[in-house]
Parts: sequence; structure tokens; C-alpha cells
Amino acid sequence: KKQLEAEGHQDRISRLFDVMPDYVRNEAFVQRLAPRVRDPAKKTIVFWCPVQGEDWGPSSIARGVGGSEEAVINVSREFAARNWNGEVYATTNEVGTHDGVSWYPIDSFNGERDEVDAIVWWRNPEGPIITGARSRASYLWLHDTPVRKLWIPNYQDLFDRVMVLSDYHRS
Repeated sequence: KKQLEAEGHQDRISRLFDVMPDYVRNEAFVQRLAPRVRDPAKKTIVFWCPVQGEDWGPSSIARGVGGSEEAVINVSREFAARNWNGEVYATTNEVGTHDGVSWYPIDSFNGERDEVDAIVWWRNPEGPIITGARSRASYLWLHDTPVRKLWIPNYQDLFDRVMVLSDYHRS
């Protein structure tokens, strides 16, 4: 990729990714460099889902998965159905497009590469700090009760909204 860029052949980069075998293309370090295929007529929403205890993805609902993971699978599908480019970055071995949603390994997220319309930081208020991502709207979707002593001052300034699951959770 770097050689093609240096030689002024940016038009050949996407073809480079097309000819790679899947076991190379699906590696996080390769996915981090891969061009994202997005319809420019649609808005783009990213769900950034940091490491969980197991690999999961769209097919996980059939075999059983936690409620937080199932929520991401279903909500991302709903955004795709409503004409959004949907991207999920997670601990997954299901790299590719499923039900209109593009799935990528968590380590392939390169938030500084381009600005998206919305990012949902799933369970992790440190997401914007860790990734350096840029978005027009930033949402923190909490599925767990945050540990008060780990919540740093002014976290709320990183987000347009914080979403919780119950009134107790809000308190």
C-alpha cells in the first residue's frame, strides 16, 4: 500500500485488497489500512465495541449471545435498513458485510482516518480518547453501571448523549 501511494497509484490500492486471500485481508492490521466502502449518499454510523470475553458477530444470535451484543447486532441492522452505512468494530471473526452492516475487527478501527456522521461508544467512555476518532455526533451507550472512581471529570463533554438502560442506571 505504501509503495503504491509513493508511486502515485492510489487507484490500484483497492484492487490490492481485492486479490488478497481472506486469511490476510481479515487481519486487523490489514483491515486498518483497507479502504472503507461507503455509499456517499448515505450517512455513516459506527458502533465501536471493545474487547469482550469471546468472539461475536451477526450469527451469534442463533447460537446464543449476551443481551448487549444482541442489541448491537439488531440496532446496527435497523440503521442499515433505514439507509445508513453501518459499521461495527468488535471482537469478531465475521469480517464482511452481513444484513447491510460492515463488520470489522476492533483493532482495525482508525478513527483518525475519516470523519463519520455518528459513533456509538459501546460500554466504553474512553473510546474517543483511545481512538482519536472524529464524528459529527458521539453517543455513549452504557450497558453496565460505570465504576464511579474510574469516571474521569468532564467525560460528559466527549458525548452528545449518554444512553442508559433504566431509570436506576441513570441514577
